[in-house]
Amino acid sequence: MEVQRHRALPGDSEKRMQRPPARQVIPKNTLWLWSNWYLNDLNCSHQVNLSQEIDMCRQVPTLKQKIAGKSPPTEKFAIRKARRYKARCMIRLPVPVLEMMYMWNGFSMISKRPELTDGMMQTLVEAERCLLESPEKEYLVDDRCVIYLLKGLCLKNQGLLQAAEECFNKVFTSEKKIKFDHYLVPNSLVELSLIYIAQGRRDEAIKLLHKAKQNYKDYSMESRTQFRIHAALAKLKADPGEEEDTHM
Repeated sequence: MEVQRHRALPGDSEKRMQRPPARQVIPKNTLWLWSNWYLNDLNCSHQVNLSQEIDMCRQVPTLKQKIAGKSPPTEKFAIRKARRYKARCMIRLPVPVLEMMYMWNGFSMISKRPELTDGMMQTLVEAERCLLESPEKEYLVDDRCVIYLLKGLCLKNQGLLQAAEECFNKVFTSEKKIKFDHYLVPNSLVELSLIYIAQGRRDEAIKLLHKAKQNYKDYSMESRTQFRIHAALAKLKADPGEEEDTHM
């Protein structure tokens, strides 16, 4: 993170730090997010700044940072997503900003801001329409499932729990067709279990949480998902190591 110093003014008892412009405080490892931010306001056929977007995303792997010898999971996630821009036949990410927001718990943070949720839903509906109109490609199922997961979260925030449940189930039933974004299935199960908890369906929630915990490994941001599972089971006072038949 970059900071700038300024001279102490007369009467100042100690040095103060000048707050840098917003763009400066964004860590370089989030360049992927920054370069795609404007996509939320673009029509899917709009090509403004496409070459700049591609160039910036292709730089992301070179900005990899390490803390105590390890790269943070969010950096690994961003780098993996940015690889699509290095392919000869580049395929744009459908909703990169909202996808990263999910990884930063952004949807839960805005749950009480309906105007923001409405705007996100509009973005997702437009992205879904674009996918339906585009030719089928290798990322199509993955991209649709990303949208289903995020739409489910918006619907949940709007209190439309049945519709949200349907979205999360669409991700789960697409499990065998997902080629790259394997994190989607366990996370959709976690989100579905949280709806069940809110509805008082404790046993069903526990079953889904154990399924998400035991049946999926080596996917993006796994430690984050496992932490959420453990927290939900603790809230239900269920044994995190309880053996159940999770191979449905």
